[in-house]
Amino acid sequence: MKKQILVAMIFFFPFSAWGQSGEDAGDATPIWARGPVIEAQGRAFIEVPANRSSFNVTFERNEAESADATAAVVDVATVATQAIRQAANDQVRINANLSVRPYYQQIERSREDNAGVIMVELIENVHPDALLGYVASVRINVIVLAPERTDAVRGAALAAGPTSAGAVRFSLEPTVENQRTAFSAALDDAHARARAAAELSGAQLGKLLLVQEGRGPCVGSPSTRVGRSA
Repeated sequence: MKKQILVAMIFFFPFSAWGQSGEDAGDATPIWARGPVIEAQGRAFIEVPANRSSFNVTFERNEAESADATAAVVDVATVATQAIRQAANDQVRINANLSVRPYYQQIERSREDNAGVIMVELIENVHPDALLGYVASVRINVIVLAPERTDAVRGAALAAGPTSAGAVRFSLEPTVENQRTAFSAALDDAHARARAAAELSGAQLGKLLLVQEGRGPCVGSPSTRVGRSA
């Protein structure tokens, strides 16, 4: 895997500055009114490898009738899809798009450029009596859920003989495990910041009073976005 992604999460943690007993757990008094508190903002940037790879391949077939062209390209795309799934051990997401277009006889058109040179170019004679047939195309978009299998999956796709193939790209798809790792790292950072603030102010750090994800003041609205990729 050639790319690594940064995931960042920010949290806010108020700690009591002097410590409180467990008897006030059900106290309805706002935590800010119970005594001195320390608000610490924890930041965590964790570096994790890309967990998804993607590419696309396109198959084309041409026949005199659109139905025949469609059937032919669907057959080869189906075989390719089966080979891709087998190579990926079903750790893959696949979607395909089918399109059909007519193609026509080409005719020559001559023109003279500014230097007096005669230029000859081929153009399609888009006219009903010049219709030759139809080209059916299937573009298969592949997302590999296990990037370590990318070589085998792409090899299976290319072995099916596509007309064209796109480049492989690696990306990060957020997972619960990655978010938990960032959460724990942010919590550790906030704890360390609160402890340092307490020591510098001569206070004794008490228990954790409140945890909030996102940006803004501790008692504000939580963020709907818990992470980001860069």
